[in-house]
Amino acid sequence: MEAGLFKHYENLLSHTESLLNQKQQELDEKLKESRRKSTLLLFTPFILAIPLLILSRLFLKRAIVRPIEGVLKATTEISAGHLTHRAPDERINELATLSNAINEMADKLQATQKNLIRSEKQAAQGLLVPMLAHNIRNPLASIRATAQVMLTPGIDEETCESLHGIINTVDRLERWTGALLAYLHPLKPQLSQVSIKDIVDGAIAPLQQKLAAKTLTLTLPDWSALVRAKQDQIFTDQHLLEQVLYNLLLNAADATQKNGIIEIMVKIIGDKFIVSILDQGNSMPFTPDPSAVSAPTTKRFGTGIGIPFSFKVCDSLNAKLTFSDRPDGGTMVRITLPKHLEQSHH
Repeated sequence: MEAGLFKHYENLLSHTESLLNQKQQELDEKLKESRRKSTLLLFTPFILAIPLLILSRLFLKRAIVRPIEGVLKATTEISAGHLTHRAPDERINELATLSNAINEMADKLQATQKNLIRSEKQAAQGLLVPMLAHNIRNPLASIRATAQVMLTPGIDEETCESLHGIINTVDRLERWTGALLAYLHPLKPQLSQVSIKDIVDGAIAPLQQKLAAKTLTLTLPDWSALVRAKQDQIFTDQHLLEQVLYNLLLNAADATQKNGIIEIMVKIIGDKFIVSILDQGNSMPFTPDPSAVSAPTTKRFGTGIGIPFSFKVCDSLNAKLTFSDRPDGGTMVRITLPKHLEQSHH
């Protein structure tokens, strides 16, 4: 009986020990699993932090560093005198506001620079043009006086006509010299009723020698229909408009090769005259700027004020001056003039 009790007790201890060992193994497995998970959880933030740092660096560089570098570069370029450079237009509100302010400052500086250059050129021309006008007027006065002295009752008709032509040309050059001086100041057109034909003829007269030297053919409008219908009359400043046409025709003659053709066309559309000058030269190497004080010139001794003067006269006569290339080569200059210029325009 005692042996049976001990045996039963030993079986219970053995079973209990087996259960404890089994639980111990389960606890060891769970402990190992917990260690693996804790190790993984410990390194996961570091693993995720690396791409996060890379992405944040790229974002900061693209969204902040590069725009700031662009703004700094723009300020450096503008301070160096490159006023056409512009700051980048970024999406960040603060940087976009700063860029817009820098660009606005550059625009104002560029406009100020242009005005300063224009003022300097006008000042230089203000000193040069009166001296040239004085040196031109003195010989003109001598030529006119000589022609008047030679104009005696006993000379033949052909010589008398030539002397009258010299006097008229000198008078026209004198008026144009006065208009050139007026270019430096606000123009005050002297309006009168005149024929558009007389204006064109007056502009052509001083060019006859140049046209003959290059054997250029000048094609004129058919005036007869306009004169018969009395539609050739225009109320404007004859002498200013003559000088504009002379400058434009002179440019056309210089651009056209020998034996070329220059065509003058006059059309009436409503209450406006459209005077067109078509040459066969090369296209203009620049686009005329109505606000420029002087224009680029391809002539060896050109002054570059012929086209700006023409723009200024057209503005004072409420006219429009345009330049365009011809499809078959050459340049077309078009002046759109009102038939009747109101005094209130001035």
